[in-house]
Amino acid sequence: MQVSGTDLPVRPSSGDDPAVGMVAPTITGSTFDGRAISLPASGSPTLTIFVAHWCPHCQKEVPLLTDWKAAGLVPDGVEVYAVSTSVDANSVNYPPSDWLEREEFPFAVVADSAQADAGRALGVDGYPYFLMTDAEGKVLWRTSGEVPIESLTQMIEDSLGLR
Repeated sequence: MQVSGTDLPVRPSSGDDPAVGMVAPTITGSTFDGRAISLPASGSPTLTIFVAHWCPHCQKEVPLLTDWKAAGLVPDGVEVYAVSTSVDANSVNYPPSDWLEREEFPFAVVADSAQADAGRALGVDGYPYFLMTDAEGKVLWRTSGEVPIESLTQMIEDSLGLR
């Protein structure tokens, strides 16, 4: 796991997000099957989702995201990736690779470092955590917690001018 670029500030609890408009740091890592990936995707709007295998909110959101993809509701041209972070061998759904495979999670997943370097660099403040960037890697919005799929789709489409 490598991080290059300037870390995003932690998202404030209220008011404008100072990260909006900043170029997100690049996260370069490997998927569970060893494939190299860099996030955000170069040249494409990218939704990056941080999930923790022990998080009850992530456990609810992952099946919804799986259904979102299966129903063809992911907006065209948007790349979606996940980062498995905050791994705890003593918690439920360990290892996260097995959990996400059982859930038939359809998106490529990068494993964060043991120190959660990717999460720190992108200002993760809760799980699941969503980061939307444009094709140049600039932050469009960030949020954390359970997000209804209809709201997620609308947020992506609105931020990309697709509505």
